[in-house]
Order: sequence, then C-alpha cells, then structure tokens
Amino acid sequence: MRRLFTIFLLIFSHFAKAQDPQYSQYYSTPLLLNPALAGETDCYRVGFNARNQWSRLPGGAFNTASVFVDFNSPALRSGFGVLALHDEIGTPRMSSNELSGYYSFLASVSDQLNFRMGLQGTFVSRGLDYSRLVFEDQFSGIQVAKPTTGDEVRNFANKKYGDFSSGVVMFGEDSYWLGFSAHHLLKPEQGFYKESKLPIKYSLHGGYSFNLKAKGKKKSAGDVMNIIPTFMYKSQGKFDQLDLGLYIIQSPLLLGVWYRGVVVKNDFRVYNQDAVNVQAGVLVNKLTVTYSYDFTISRLSNTNTKGSHELSLIYQFCSDWPPRKKTPSRKIRRLPCPDFQRSLKYKGTF
Repeated sequence: MRRLFTIFLLIFSHFAKAQDPQYSQYYSTPLLLNPALAGETDCYRVGFNARNQWSRLPGGAFNTASVFVDFNSPALRSGFGVLALHDEIGTPRMSSNELSGYYSFLASVSDQLNFRMGLQGTFVSRGLDYSRLVFEDQFSGIQVAKPTTGDEVRNFANKKYGDFSSGVVMFGEDSYWLGFSAHHLLKPEQGFYKESKLPIKYSLHGGYSFNLKAKGKKKSAGDVMNIIPTFMYKSQGKFDQLDLGLYIIQSPLLLGVWYRGVVVKNDFRVYNQDAVNVQAGVLVNKLTVTYSYDFTISRLSNTNTKGSHELSLIYQFCSDWPPRKKTPSRKIRRLPCPDFQRSLKYKGTF
C-alpha cells in the first residue's frame, strides 16, 4: 500500500532520538524517568503533564498527555504509584495508551548514602486510524483530489502487550543524586503487521543541589536559593540523547534552561542536535505550575516546526489516610531532585 504518510515516517525516523514519547520537563514526570522515584515525596503527589511537539510539520504534531498519582509510606519505607499516558503521532493518529503501576523501596545507610529501588509494570494498547491515510491515487500532485482510494485498505487490530521496567537511585539528602533505569525489559513486540521489537531504553541521570542561604538569616523557603545542575543520558536501539541543564529555584519561582543533543555525533548525515529548552514555574500554595518551550536547533529548524510546548501541574498534600504511624521507624530520606515544595512543612501527624 503506497501512502504519503510514508514521507512522514521517513522524516520521523531520521530525527527521532528514541522510540518512546518524551518530556523536556523530565523531573516533572518522575515516574516516567525512573520507577525508583515513585513515592519519593513526603506524602502524596498528583501530577498532570501535556506536550505539543512540532505542530507545524506536515503530517501533524506529536501530542502526549499523562496523569500520575504516587505516595510515600514511611512505615513500610516504600512508595506506590499509578500512571496513565496517551500519545498521538501525526495526521493518521498513530496512538498509544499506557497504564502503569509502580513500587519502590528505600534503603538508607546514612544521611548521604541512600538507595531507592523501583519496579514498574505496564499494559500498552497501540492503534492507527487508517481512515486518515492518504494514498497515491488520491493525490493530484498538488492536493488531495479524491475522497476515497482504489487501493485495498487492510485493517489491523490494535497491538496490546505487557511490559516491565526497573530502576535505582543513589542519593544524599539535600545534596546529590544519581539514577539508572532500564525500560522495556521484555522487549515487547509492537508491530501492527510486521515484527518490530521495542528495544530496551537505558537512562542515566543525576545532579547536585547547591544551597545558597542569605547571610544572617534563618533557613526558610524564601531565603534559600537552590542552583541545581542536572543531566540525563539515554540510549534506545541505535539512538541516544543527552540533556544538560540548570535549575535556579527560589520559592515560589523556578527557572531552568537545557540543551538536548549529542554535539560530537552525526547520525544519518544529520547532526545530533535537537533543542534548547527554557522553563519557568511558580508555586501557588501546594500547586506547582511549570511551562516550557523547546527551540528546535536541528535542521528541521524552529521556523518549520514552531518548536514544542509543555505544561505540568503537580499538587502535593498530606493526609492521615491511610492511617500512618505518628513516628516512622526511621527518618524519611528525601531526594534533592528539583522540587521547590520540599521546604513546605506538613503540620499534621504522620
């Protein structure tokens, strides 16, 4: 079957750096980044993330949306979470729907040597809207001239499969963190009518938090500025990607800037440079709102793609349900990942 959508797929295969949907605000989607980050907050966390990528490209934009809930259980030294994700690609709306469950466990050696280990189980359903495909006999050379095609259209059932992922994070409270994760351990078969195994995606990420306190003042949320350099390197199949960036956080404001690409590489005669991302966020009570924009620096150019937009909403709160022990068996160890809600003190009881 000959279809113009093939052009779109060829473009995508040259410029995509991974086969998974991705967010520039990867620390605003912690469960997608590493299963070990599930439940790494003090209490409960609810998050929503949406990304619109390359909306001006022929064939349509890449749209991704996800929602997650996770919480920490100090008595069990464990974290639990659930995430749902929907991803769409291009005019024919090749889509993926995912539902994942998470478990993590905290092992502490000292204040500055802690480990979180996590597991993720995922169910995936992938589909393609064949009614939106354009065939060769519908195209006049300038525009689509015929509403229907004479080619035989084969309908394929949605692809469904299960998957597992795992990860670990080593961290020191209020200082450093270094994490590693491996997604798609089962290498699931994802092709609609031809074999196409999903490669394992490996990622290494970390950072360090420099806390600058105003002289002569007690440490409080508004008096401390956090400067946090971070990185993330990930590899999947033949593709890899490096994110380098910096957060500046002084509650209630957050600013950030990142570079995404691998300068020294040249894949398929296209330099492996993707985008420069800028972020801005604000904390309103217990709700964090962050917006980011990607400036495309690859040969696709920002003029042709109109860049990428991303929005995240994260709400953190504490509750006495389910019942918690008033005094946890050990002190809660908190990762120093970029999060300007960590200075908030929960006034209730654990």
